[in-house]
Amino acid sequence: MPVGGPIRLGGQEITMRLPAEREIGLVPAGAGLLPHLTVERNLALAARDDLAPSFVQGRIAFMARRMDIQGFLRSRPHELAHDERLSVALARVLCRPLPVKVVVIEDRTGCGPCHGAVSGALGADPGLAVLVVTDDGTRVASLASPRASGRSPMPISRRVLLAAVPAVLVAGCAGQPPLRVAVVWSGEELRRFLRVVDAYVAAFRRPVSVYSAGDNISALLRGPAEDVIPDVAVIPRLGLLFDPVVRPRIRPRTGGHAQPEFWRRLVTPRGSGEELGAWFKIANKSLVWQRTGEQWAPASLTSWQPRPGSLAIGAADGWVLSDWFENVLLAYAPEVYDGLFPPAERGNQAWWGVAQVTEALTLLATIWREAFTHDQGRRALTMQFHDSILDVFSYRTADVVAAPDFALPVIELYGGRDVARHFPFPRHGDKPPPLVVGGDVAVAMRGGGQDALDFVNWLTRPRAAGERDALTDWVDEGGFLTPYRAPSHPCCARPRRR
Repeated sequence: MPVGGPIRLGGQEITMRLPAEREIGLVPAGAGLLPHLTVERNLALAARDDLAPSFVQGRIAFMARRMDIQGFLRSRPHELAHDERLSVALARVLCRPLPVKVVVIEDRTGCGPCHGAVSGALGADPGLAVLVVTDDGTRVASLASPRASGRSPMPISRRVLLAAVPAVLVAGCAGQPPLRVAVVWSGEELRRFLRVVDAYVAAFRRPVSVYSAGDNISALLRGPAEDVIPDVAVIPRLGLLFDPVVRPRIRPRTGGHAQPEFWRRLVTPRGSGEELGAWFKIANKSLVWQRTGEQWAPASLTSWQPRPGSLAIGAADGWVLSDWFENVLLAYAPEVYDGLFPPAERGNQAWWGVAQVTEALTLLATIWREAFTHDQGRRALTMQFHDSILDVFSYRTADVVAAPDFALPVIELYGGRDVARHFPFPRHGDKPPPLVVGGDVAVAMRGGGQDALDFVNWLTRPRAAGERDALTDWVDEGGFLTPYRAPSHPCCARPRRR
C-alpha cells in the first residue's frame, strides 16, 4: 500500500488539495447515511447548506431524478433496501458542487454487495472512473476485466460490467489454464462453495477460477461475447436452462451418477433424453420463520389474519412474490398448479384463465391487506430479502417471514444460533400443506470440454455414507439441501414431494 508520493488525477496533482476539492467521491460500505436525517437532508449536506436554498433544492431534485430516488426523499435510511441506500449515497456524491471525476466504492464483508452502486455510477455518468475497494476479492470478482488483470486500473464500461470474467485463481496449479466457474452467490455462500472447490483442486491438481456473477448470470450466459462464457455455470432458474440462447451453449451431461427420477426430469428437455445439468443444491420454499418460543402458526390460509406490521416481505426481490403466489396457489388449487407447472413438460397456459387463479390471488391479497398499512406496504415493496430477515430476527419490527431454508445462515449471522423456528406454509381447508421446491443446477458449457463435465459430475455426486468433506459440513450446518443427504441441523428438513 502506498504511504507517500504525489496523487494525480487526469494529469494534475491533487495531493495538497482539500478533500472537497479533489474531485473524488466516496460511497462507503453500507452507504454511510446519517440515520436521523431524511434522504433529502442527507443530500442537502453534500449539496452545501451554505449555498442558496434554491440552488440546493434544484441540485437535489435533479440528482433524485437522475438516480430515480424521487420517491424516497422523505424516507429515512432504515426504511430503504440496501441497493436503495447505495443509490442515495451515490446521489449524495454527485450532489457536490464540484463535479467528481472518480467514484470510490467501498465493499466490505458483512455489508450487502456493491454491484448496484457500480452500475448506478456508470448509468449516471458513463465517463466516471469507478474504483472498487474490497476486503474480499471474491465478492466483486465479476466486476473485474480479464484484460485489466495485472495492469493499471482502467475505466469500467457497462459492457465490461455485464460480460467480464475475472482472473481470481485457486492457487497452486500454475501452467494450466483455470476452469472458469460462474455462480450467483456472494458472501458466506460463496466462501462455503470455495471450500468445496478446494478439495477438487487438491485431488486433481486442476486450477479453478470461481467468481460470482450475481444477478448478471443471465446476461453473462446469453451475451454475444462467447469468449467470456464460463466453462461451468451454476444456474438458479430452470427457465434459464431452457433459454433458446443458453441451451445450445450447454454440453449435455454424460457419465456420473444417476439423479433421482423427479429431479432428473426437471433438467431434461421435453422429448429429449439429454440431461442438461445436475442438481447441486435444492431449496424448500414452503417455510415460514418465527422467533424461538413464539407461536404464530395459523391453522389454515383462510384463518391467517396477521396484524399490521407482523409480517415481513422482501418484495423488492421478485422471486419472493413468486414464491408466495406459488405456495398459495398450490395450497388452494393443486390441480391448477400442476397444470401450470408440470415437472416433465411445458405447462398449459390456458390454466391461467381458470377461476381458481383469480381466487388464489384474491386470497393472497386478503392476507397481505391485513398485514400492512399503506406505509408498511410501500416499504415492503422496496425491501430486499435479506432486510426482511433482519426485520424479524435483528430489528424485531416484524414477527414472521416466509422464506426458504437458505434463510437460516442469514438468521444465524445476524440473530445468533437457536433463535429461529419454522412451520410449514399453511394449508387450505383439508388439503395437504403446499411444498414448493427450487434449487441450483450445475451445467457444463460447451467451451469447457470434458474437464467441465468431469467437474460437474464430481461436484454434484452423492457422498458415501460416513464421508465427510466441506459439502457435508455445509449441509449439516444448515442452509444447504441436497437430494442425497438429510441435514442434521434441527431447523432443516429435506423437502419430500407428495
